[in-house]
Amino acid sequence: MTKTNPTNLVFALVGVLVAALAFALASPPFGYTAAAWLVPGILLVTARRLSIRKAFEAGLLFGLVSTTLVGRWLPQTLTSGLDLSPLQGSLLVYATMLVTLGIPAGVMSAGYAWASRRVEPRDLPIIGATFWLCAEWIACWAWGGPTLGHSQFRALWLIQIADLGGAFAVSFVVALVSISVAEVCSRLLSREVGFGTALQSLSLSVATLAVTFFYGSNAQSTHGFDPVTPLAVAEHPVVPAGVSALERPQLQLRQVSTIGATGMRVSPLLCEHVRDRELVHDLARQGADVLINHCRDRELGEPGGAADQLHLATAVLRSVEARRTLVRSNGRHAELIAATGETRRQPPKHYAPGAMSAPTTHYTRWGDYWILSGLGLCLIVIGRGRR
Repeated sequence: MTKTNPTNLVFALVGVLVAALAFALASPPFGYTAAAWLVPGILLVTARRLSIRKAFEAGLLFGLVSTTLVGRWLPQTLTSGLDLSPLQGSLLVYATMLVTLGIPAGVMSAGYAWASRRVEPRDLPIIGATFWLCAEWIACWAWGGPTLGHSQFRALWLIQIADLGGAFAVSFVVALVSISVAEVCSRLLSREVGFGTALQSLSLSVATLAVTFFYGSNAQSTHGFDPVTPLAVAEHPVVPAGVSALERPQLQLRQVSTIGATGMRVSPLLCEHVRDRELVHDLARQGADVLINHCRDRELGEPGGAADQLHLATAVLRSVEARRTLVRSNGRHAELIAATGETRRQPPKHYAPGAMSAPTTHYTRWGDYWILSGLGLCLIVIGRGRR
């Protein structure tokens, strides 16, 4: 076990604080998406020089600090329906966040430190990105909090891979590139490798970015806005222009209903339903062409605020994951989200959902099994001790 010296401890502490600040800046309401590309590399590369226990504590501290910076609005929003004082609500929320975010981050950081002692440096970016995914997956399963992928919801070229692996696939690309660059910089500064060798170790990240870009460009041209049939936006269920208002009450919440005049299949959802991946994917498998997400103002807070922007990011990723059009309304305004994640406050005068009769995507069919498979392969590689 590597002995922790004071210098490494100071670097790790600075890395935790910088990574937590970058994560907060990348998250709503700030939305500085480039900051997200710094987080995994800075956190894991500075923490891996510590002992396993100290590395766990570094990850735990990252979870606590990032939760505090990002979640200032959480106590009021999540405990609005409970009879709790502000202090009780804050203690409940932050204790929950510490368990659901801090502990997974600590295990991730400790696992990366353990892996760095057993495998070749060229394997570390993939292992680190996989561990990051697993920590995010646990946090989303327990709470549904923001991920690196959610912070990139405006980067349309990048988020198209969500139809293959959800927001987690976007997080994987960000984490892989971030850790690769951080490891190269670390090895160059410590003079472990030369400049040429360092550049070669970035080849996997460069190839991943290139494939992601070309996949995204092709998906945007295939699933983007297609001006064919008029679509009217209303405060409540959004239906094609010319459809009688008498048909609107026939729409059933969380069920797929067919609008007789056009044959379009729609499914109305409440605010919290769009956070349920399995529900949205199930509706897509049932043949829903359009998802209608109606929210109350008090659930989203101020328009453009942290809660509203996080909900919008979730809705955008859901549209791409299922390749379905989603209409999001909070009673003040409506937004039309295309199957590519492109968002328009005022939809085009002539627009037909490009996802009508579209098949289910890879992610809606297979879900998150790829994450568990990747984790299993990484553990096998680490267990063999290839270094």
